[in-house]
Amino acid sequence: MFSEKTPQSLILNVRPRKSSEKKKACFCVSMAKTRNVPQVISSKHDVSVDAHWFPQASGTMANLCALTAHGACHDAPEAIVGSGSHINLYEGEGGGRTRLLQLAEASSPSSADFGALDLDDVADALRADDPHYPSSSAVVVENTHNVLGGVPVGTEYMSRLRHMVDAVCAAKGIGRVPIHVDGARIFHACEALDAPPAVLAEHADSVSVCLSKGLGAPAGTVLVGSAETIRLAGRARKRFG
Repeated sequence: MFSEKTPQSLILNVRPRKSSEKKKACFCVSMAKTRNVPQVISSKHDVSVDAHWFPQASGTMANLCALTAHGACHDAPEAIVGSGSHINLYEGEGGGRTRLLQLAEASSPSSADFGALDLDDVADALRADDPHYPSSSAVVVENTHNVLGGVPVGTEYMSRLRHMVDAVCAAKGIGRVPIHVDGARIFHACEALDAPPAVLAEHADSVSVCLSKGLGAPAGTVLVGSAETIRLAGRARKRFG
């Protein structure tokens, strides 16, 4: 189907055709969502971020609801995102009421953290509690990073990020800041790194997963997180329509 001259972007974004069975399954999930019927999604590999699943119409909606949920307890929430991230570039600066603070990702393939945010930059960007400024409500990691060619972000970086964020929050006297993974293509990262999604998501508080990228579904996205995060995300989705 693909030749050596086929652009990588085409390969990464190819979608399976919708069979009648797949269309029926998507319709049933859509109907169940509107009726608030709990969904049980089984997979060979569990993403496991407290493993509560929330079906979404799109990755953009999943990310928007996640950032809104994480910012629910802040009067002026601010999420730290990559300047080249999908959320920042292609989702209408998709934070909703959450302000997006943009940091440059490591863009050199020779960098150990290629595709990820510089930890020192994130540390500086986390805000102390000051009424003059917004409050840090989330740090966002995109895995894999689309604009930089689908580069995966490894578990070692995620561990360093989590420990650094916790240490800085303690030093600045602010509450724990959650990490959200825009994991639209996280199953591509699983293949590239030979690691199950539960390992890649170990230090995340929420993960959005696109079912049409690497999983063979024709459409749909799920948001995974704690019961409270999913409850708040559900309220956000209801408001967004």
